[in-house]
Formats: sequence, C-alpha cells, structure tokens
Amino acid sequence: MFFLYGPQAPTAFSNGPSCVQLQARWLDGVMADLKKNNITRFEAKREAEDEWTRRTHEEWDQTLFPRAKSWYQGGMYINGCTNWQGSCMANIV
Repeated sequence: MFFLYGPQAPTAFSNGPSCVQLQARWLDGVMADLKKNNITRFEAKREAEDEWTRRTHEEWDQTLFPRAKSWYQGGMYINGCTNWQGSCMANIV
C-alpha cells in the first residue's frame, strides 16, 4: 500500500494536487517496472528507510522550523483541534 500526500513529503508546504501528481508519477513508474519484471511484492530495506529519514532530518534541521512551536512540529495541535471542534459544535443549529 502506498500513502501519497503523507509523512516526509512537502504536503503542508505545497499545492496538494501538484504534490500528489509528482508522487503518482513516481508510483506509476514503480508499478510499471514491477509488472514488467513480474515482481509481485517488494519492501524497502531498513538501510534505505534509515537513509531517507536521515536525509529528511538533515534538510529539516537546516531551517528554522525545528525552533518553532508550530502545529507542524506538534505544538498546540491537541488544543487547536479541541478549540476548533468546540467552536464547530457550539454553532450547530
């Protein structure tokens, strides 16, 4: 299963359809290659997962984002959702 527009992708910092389009093009190529080579399943190697995580953290850490207590970093997420939900529920007619 593939999770497009998900973690470790620039989902919050890009236009949704454009981001998904790039990911879908990559996935289309992967699926075509799998079919061409009669491969019915595959899984990322642990080393590849670790390397990708390292690379994304390395890029991320060069920005100001790690210093911010933003929703993207997990700051105020629960309270923000709770407040939003409360506002929605209070306005139900």
